Amino acid sequence: MRKCRICGKPAIAYSREYRGWLCPEHYSRLVEGKVDRCIKRHALLTGVERLGVAVSGGKDSVGLLYILHRLYQGKIKLFGIHVNLGIQGFSEESLRIVKKHFEHLGIDYRIINLKQEYGFTIDKAARLFRAKKISRPPCSVCGTVKRYIINKVAIEEQLDAVATGHNLDDITAFSFIDISTGRINELAKMTPRQERSHPLLVPRIRPLCLATNKDMEIYAKAMNLELVGLACPHKPGERRLRMAVEESLHSLESRIPGFKAMMAENLWLKLIPLLPRRREELGTCTVCGMPSSSEVCSFCRIRSLLLAE
Repeated sequence: MRKCRICGKPAIAYSREYRGWLCPEHYSRLVEGKVDRCIKRHALLTGVERLGVAVSGGKDSVGLLYILHRLYQGKIKLFGIHVNLGIQGFSEESLRIVKKHFEHLGIDYRIINLKQEYGFTIDKAARLFRAKKISRPPCSVCGTVKRYIINKVAIEEQLDAVATGHNLDDITAFSFIDISTGRINELAKMTPRQERSHPLLVPRIRPLCLATNKDMEIYAKAMNLELVGLACPHKPGERRLRMAVEESLHSLESRIPGFKAMMAENLWLKLIPLLPRRREELGTCTVCGMPSSSEVCSFCRIRSLLLAE
């Protein structure tokens, strides 16, 4: 049996940082150290007293909730946010798991039921998309819905910022795709912290920006965290470009340990600051009163379309 390089207890995984195997306790500390370093290096919690944590039930968001609780308990007030998307089977399991973790940690939270509060579900959006009655795929609808609702809850609960579970692999893959496709405005958003661009847009932070998929998988195992065991039925097949990018980045990381972190840090510190900042003028949605670049916001347009069918 492999032994932990630090304490000699049974090991759970190999760490390139320590050049040896680590037990659950010390691997957990390694991941928590990466998150703490990211938060301090990029001043993610400056001015934050009440922090929302968007939790879906997957390894990244559940792991993030526990890391923030362990690192900052008594220093900042955490508030859990979960959106029940109305995806049969998947949403029920997600709800059970996130409530379990919120209550285990003693964290205040809000569950937003999309069907009950807004009259539609992601299942309905998927059915209409397959029937070619709407043009937006369910993942696009889902992303817009979650961003809108999480921000709305953050405003109502007077939160100073919201933390999401985007990790280092997510950020480097999305950034590479944005660069290769020329989506400069999207690339400019790939930072550890997105500041408030409107009085009704709450800042967003990404504390997992230096932690990898593997880190979060092992952290969940080390902490014995229950996660959603089902895959979302509406998740599309692997997109060719993203799959190729992720494979290439994984190959580079294997050959040059630390490549992804180096790429991300150079992106944040050297490249993004040079990009032209085209600040979008945001008005107010005439339907719901939330920030919008058009007369009616994307969420209200989606909702109107789905309720009409």
